[in-house]
Amino acid sequence: MAFWEKLNKQQTKTVNYWVEPWRKGEAVLVFLLGAIFSAFIVWVFYASWFLLLPAIPIGFLALPFYKKIQAEKKKEHFLMQVKDMLYYLSVSLSAGKSLESAFVDASASLRMQYGQKTTNLLREIDSLNGRVRIREPVEVVLTELAEKTSLEDVRSLADVIAICKRTGGNLVEVMQHSVKILREKMDIHREMETAWAAKKLEQRILCVSPVFLVLFIKLGSGDFLDPLYTTVAGRMVMTLALVLVGVGFFIGEKVMKVKI
Repeated sequence: MAFWEKLNKQQTKTVNYWVEPWRKGEAVLVFLLGAIFSAFIVWVFYASWFLLLPAIPIGFLALPFYKKIQAEKKKEHFLMQVKDMLYYLSVSLSAGKSLESAFVDASASLRMQYGQKTTNLLREIDSLNGRVRIREPVEVVLTELAEKTSLEDVRSLADVIAICKRTGGNLVEVMQHSVKILREKMDIHREMETAWAAKKLEQRILCVSPVFLVLFIKLGSGDFLDPLYTTVAGRMVMTLALVLVGVGFFIGEKVMKVKI
């Protein structure tokens, strides 16, 4: 238990805004699944029971990988809420309300949309509204939020507000134009994600297919693959194949990331 508490403390110091602490038993379950998967891969490619125990610690690599996937989903959900917030800001500004009042209205509208569910964005907007009530500038609070979340769209919004207030520009017109651009950018990103979803699935299937192909041949005709498991040259070939499968997986994940 002390190990997992230490892991959470270390994680809090090193990870970003999007990674949540481990829930009770969650890290153990992820580690066990990672250990089972790594042991399965080792058995398929080396057919050695002696290598299964050394393969189990590889399951620890599943912990940061799992948190990374979880953080990406959390960020995607946050961005969708930001898109809704920008729409509500645009509506309120068009009605002639001040920027500060627009954020209050956006908070109420988002709360109605998400059924009183407290989301990360709602917590941040409530914090913003509270700080604005004590006379803190909106752009300063948004800049801090952008630094905390590392979101370019939030930083762009803060920069637009800061420039308009500094130069005396038409905040309503500029905000409406900026909100429109940011929403279009998010719409394009979402459409690309949807269009590439099938390609991402195909890429992952292609990455794991060599493993199951070797397993199928191994179970169906074990003697055919004996030289790969009993000779030094065969072990080297299997090791090279395993490395190539891993490299192909990580390259594919990098290529399939959509950035706008």
